[in-house]
Amino acid sequence: MKKKDIPAVMVQFSDDATFINGEGYYCANKAEIEEFHKGLTQNDSLGYYYTVGHIHVRILDNNNALVYYPNRMDWFKISNPKDTIEKETRLLTLTAQKRNNQWQWIAITNQQTLEYFGDLTKHKINDLNEYFKDSTSK
Repeated sequence: MKKKDIPAVMVQFSDDATFINGEGYYCANKAEIEEFHKGLTQNDSLGYYYTVGHIHVRILDNNNALVYYPNRMDWFKISNPKDTIEKETRLLTLTAQKRNNQWQWIAITNQQTLEYFGDLTKHKINDLNEYFKDSTSK
């Protein structure tokens, strides 16, 4: 969505694709997904800058794959693009399937994350004791 070219993005979705946005709202097919994304780009008072991290692809078999990529949207008022009013950090998880020799996106979930990280494979818990410290000390 960096270039906000909805037709170019929508070509990749299957007709029966599903999408769950970062707030948990469900889009049941390609038409609903397109309508949602048009709403992001056709807002007359808000705009956004989009940052994408390293894309990680996990091939499951010849016809199925999982794709992960971190992303961030910095929202601003169109009247003052230098003033960021909200930063959304997310991890997109996408299920891709090869149909008729063409890869298509069939299920997408965009979950909120506490912070932006550029590479999922390096975003790991190094110390489980430290990670669970607050919850285990109660």
